[in-house]
Amino acid sequence: MAGFRDNWCNRDLIWCVFDYAFNQLGCKKVFGQVPEANAKALEIDLKLGFKIIAKIDDVFPEGACLVLAMSREDCRWLKIKPRALRSLQGE
Repeated sequence: MAGFRDNWCNRDLIWCVFDYAFNQLGCKKVFGQVPEANAKALEIDLKLGFKIIAKIDDVFPEGACLVLAMSREDCRWLKIKPRALRSLQGE
């Protein structure tokens, strides 16, 4: 994840990302990587529901690379209904 403004991401966008990966593509698990030194990115990823599954030392100049994963069963974002879809359906 990366953005230039603080409020670029919202619940609808997060739902779209995980709906695409898990429902449209049929992935059972998604992965990501983040430098261990990037505390802000790691915090966001963990709040989204990713779990650290591996640490690879000396990947980046500032240290290790953390490998993150989320399974479809653990994705709480699929349980929400995006506001934009609700408004299109007249709810």
